[in-house]
Amino acid sequence: MIITIALNPGIEKRITVDQLVIGEEHSVLDYQLMIGRSSVYSAYIMRLLQGDPYVMGFAGGIGGRYIKNFLDKNRIKSNFVLKDKEMESIFLIRMEGQPDTRFIDHSHQLTQNDAKNFKHKLIGQMKDADIILINGDTLDSMAMSIMIDTMDLVKKEGKRVVLSVEGNDVENFVAKKPYAWVVDDGQMEALGIFGDEEHRIKQLHLFLITQKIHYAFYPTEEGVIGVSRNKICKGKLEGMATKDTDWVKEAIAGGVVIGIKRKYEFERMVKLVSGIACAINDKTYPNICTRKEIDANMNKCKIIEYYSKGKYHFEDI
Repeated sequence: MIITIALNPGIEKRITVDQLVIGEEHSVLDYQLMIGRSSVYSAYIMRLLQGDPYVMGFAGGIGGRYIKNFLDKNRIKSNFVLKDKEMESIFLIRMEGQPDTRFIDHSHQLTQNDAKNFKHKLIGQMKDADIILINGDTLDSMAMSIMIDTMDLVKKEGKRVVLSVEGNDVENFVAKKPYAWVVDDGQMEALGIFGDEEHRIKQLHLFLITQKIHYAFYPTEEGVIGVSRNKICKGKLEGMATKDTDWVKEAIAGGVVIGIKRKYEFERMVKLVSGIACAINDKTYPNICTRKEIDANMNKCKIIEYYSKGKYHFEDI
């Protein structure tokens, strides 16, 4: 069993209009309700790859019931601490030719009693898991505290942690030395890692060695870069790009967990997560992608090596 922590999953409501004028009434051209970025998508990918995810976290309101129904339909087990209100709501307004406008409701905060209930549930399930994926939004200070306490508890039990948190306040998390980390540009910048791609990759590599983290995976437009102590490489699919979705990190985190659990070679893990990143598509929601698409992408994926045998080589970057 793979415990998949979706600490504060939310609902995203996408509304398409032809114009938006404050104070006027508008007709809705299209409306879509979907799950926002969370490790619910990690669990979806794990299940697609015949893994056994077990989703834990907090859920409530209509959105919580929607998330539970999504998991049940995909035969994914879950065990949430139930709340009265939704954890997060995102209202996304779309107009043709204009950037998206977002309204985000983070008003429902977790409490100390919530933390106690969650810890009780987690302890009851941890003995049956060997890998724990931790995902959540770092905007809520109590959520941050729960995630850090969870990492301490999991590490104490000798379990491996894969980290895929949202937000830029990540220093406290990576200091706990997760086994693997799915990272984005904002988080690297928060750790003082800037510059062009070559410089960022070198600095990330040095950071991993210093913090004793086994793997990092960094999604880019052309594919996913995998970083380990002894090797760095990118999985690139000719003529294909990583899908521009809010939850590409969570999707590839599911692939990372499966790769670690099945002891894949590093290059195969990079191919897997790059294949996932190019397969997922929010336009086909709730059928985000298929196993056939992931397998086809893996077969087409070319590995570009940036570091091996103690030497960097960025000729193809």
